[in-house]
Amino acid sequence: MRLRKLAYGAAALGSATLLCLTQQSASAATAPQATAGTTTWSAEYGGAKATGTRWTETSGTMATRKLQGEVKNTDSGCYSVWTQWSWDMAPWQAKKVASICGPGTKSFTDSAYVFSPGDKGWLYICRGDEAKDCGTRVSLTADR
Repeated sequence: MRLRKLAYGAAALGSATLLCLTQQSASAATAPQATAGTTTWSAEYGGAKATGTRWTETSGTMATRKLQGEVKNTDSGCYSVWTQWSWDMAPWQAKKVASICGPGTKSFTDSAYVFSPGDKGWLYICRGDEAKDCGTRVSLTADR
C-alpha cells in the first residue's frame, strides 16, 4: 500500500513538472531563433564560383540548417549547384539548388532538418545540368 501511494505521488509530481516545463517552452518557442553563428563557405569549379552563408535555426525542439548563397558564372558554359545532406551517417539524394548558363549571377537557398549531432551537409558545383562532372565537395557543417 505504501509503495502504491509513493508511485502515485511520484507520477503526479512528474506530471506537474512536465506541465510547467511545457508551458515555458511553448512561450519561448514562438519564433525560430539562430542557435549557432553564421558560417561562410565558398566553392569553385570551372568558370563558376558559389559563395554564401549557413546557420542553424531552432523552433521548439526542431533545428534546421539554413543555406543562402549565389553562384557567379564568368564563362559561356552551364553550371549547376548541388547540395547533399546526411542524417545519422546515411547520405540522402543530392539536390540541385541552382543552375546558370552563360555569364551572370543567380541566388539560391536550401535547408535541412537536423536530427542528430552527426548530421552533415555538402555543396558542390557541376558542369552542365547533371551531377556528373563536378568539383570538390565543400562542407556546410564543419565550423572553421
